[in-house]
Amino acid sequence: LRSLDLDHDLCKEGLLLIAGMLQKNASLRSLTVSFCFSNDDDNDAIVNRFCCSLKSNKSLLHLQNRKAGSLHGSKKFHGTILSLLEDDNYTLRVFDLCCEDGKEEEVQDFSAQKSFFLKLNFWGREKILQELSKSAWVDLLHSVRHDLDCIFYFLEKNPAILADSLSKPSTQEIPSQLSIVGDATFSDPHSHSVTLTSCGEYKKRVKRMREDIDGNH
Repeated sequence: LRSLDLDHDLCKEGLLLIAGMLQKNASLRSLTVSFCFSNDDDNDAIVNRFCCSLKSNKSLLHLQNRKAGSLHGSKKFHGTILSLLEDDNYTLRVFDLCCEDGKEEEVQDFSAQKSFFLKLNFWGREKILQELSKSAWVDLLHSVRHDLDCIFYFLEKNPAILADSLSKPSTQEIPSQLSIVGDATFSDPHSHSVTLTSCGEYKKRVKRMREDIDGNH
């Protein structure tokens, strides 16, 4: 079974069972559920269970809630999802459990951050972070050359790819791709460390959101 669409609402216990199943399932690629309980604690429990299972599930690509537009999450709610996508799950490409409409700054930040991490997954974040081949990293940087946030994210994960190139200016392995990093400044390439002075907006948004979450605990 690669796709499961549950178009009818399930009870809390049924959803928790489905969410728990994902922890060990390695075949499902797409799952659609439907829930929006009047009790916020029930919604939180379900989202937390999905996020917990998705820390170990590396096969699911799409997870959607038919009633996501009616489910307004709290800051804690948002923080749980962002923490999953930033630190644990590098495979999801669609992850719609709660509403992202609204003019509130925290809602817009959440939506932007979630979209960013899903975009990194689309570009193959899981595979590239395990990849040792320089050519694979060069190909990736070239693919995301028009997206500075993606460029800086990946360079931060593997600064040696840039430091090594700067220490060998005659190499043709990394040509004009490096010109895409704009105003980044670099330390001595022979030390194999790189300092990026422009890290994109995603870190600022995550830091601000997490500070807000901690302040409410």
